[in-house]
Amino acid sequence: MHSAESLMTLASPKYRESRMKTRLRMAVAFAILLLPKAAQAAKAAERPHPLLTNMRQVSELTAEQARQEYPVVVRGVVTYADMSLGHAFVQDSTGATFVYFDPGSNQPLLRAGQLVEVHAISAAGDFSSCLKDGRFTVIGTAALPRPKRLPIDQLISGRWVCYWAEVEGTIRSGNQAAGSLEIDLSTENGKILVIMQDYPEWQRTLVGAKVRMRGPLSALYNQQRQARGVKIFVPGPQYVTVLNPPPADLYALPATPPSAIGQYDVTSDLEAQIRVRGTVTAIEPGPLVYVSDLDSTIAVESYPSC
Repeated sequence: MHSAESLMTLASPKYRESRMKTRLRMAVAFAILLLPKAAQAAKAAERPHPLLTNMRQVSELTAEQARQEYPVVVRGVVTYADMSLGHAFVQDSTGATFVYFDPGSNQPLLRAGQLVEVHAISAAGDFSSCLKDGRFTVIGTAALPRPKRLPIDQLISGRWVCYWAEVEGTIRSGNQAAGSLEIDLSTENGKILVIMQDYPEWQRTLVGAKVRMRGPLSALYNQQRQARGVKIFVPGPQYVTVLNPPPADLYALPATPPSAIGQYDVTSDLEAQIRVRGTVTAIEPGPLVYVSDLDSTIAVESYPSC
C-alpha cells in the first residue's frame, strides 16, 4: 500500500510531467527504430517487378501478386483464339495461360498451331492468374502440345486450366448464340461445357454422337474463384473426331419398354440414345417427366440446351 505522502507525490504536477517526458522519449525511440524498416518497404514498393518469361511463373502468381501487373514476355503455341472477343490460350513447355487483348487493336490473325511471342502484363483473372493487354508477334508454326487425358474428377479441380487436353463423351444438346456454339458433352463421370466458334450442321451431325475433342481447358467457377465444373474450348471442327455418329432418325430406333431400361446387358452401350414409348403420367416443376407403360414407370429428366 502507498503511504499518504507517496500518493501526494504521484499526483504532483512534476511527477506527471516527468512521466509524460519519459513516454515521449520512448515513442521517439520506437519511431526511430521503425524508420529503416519503413524506408526499406518504400524502396521495395518503388522497385520494378521482375520480368516473367514463362507460363509457370504466371500461373504461380497469387491473385494479389497478379494484380500488381508484372511485366511478361513469353513464347508459346496458340491453342485457341477468338479475335472478335479478344482472348487466346497460349502454352509453352512449362505451363499454359489465358491472354486478354484489345480486339480492336492491330493484332495478327491468331489461330491454333502458331508459335507466338506475347508481350503483356499479369492480371488476377476471374479464376486463375492470366495476362492482359497482350500484344502478339507470330514467329512461325509449332506442333500442338501432347494433350492431357485425365478423368473429369481431376479436371474439375482446375489444376489443368488452360492446358491442351483431350476429352471423350456423348453430345446431348447445343445452343448457338453470340457468335459461338455451346455444347453439352456427357461423360461417364460428369458433364463438360464445350465452346466452339462454329461447326457445320452441328444439330444433325453432333447431337447424339459419341466424340473425342481437343482444346485448352477452362473452368466453371463461382464468385469466390472456386471451380465448379469443366469447360473446354475447341478451336475448330478438325479437332473433333466422331467415334459413333448419331442415329439418322431417332424415331426409327426400336422402342425400349420402360421396364427393360437398366436391365443387365453386357452388349449395350450405356451412352447410346434410345427410344421409349409410354404415357406421360406426371410432370414435376423442373426437368422431370414420368412416363409409364402397363408394367412400370420411369422418370425422364430432360436435358436443356446450353
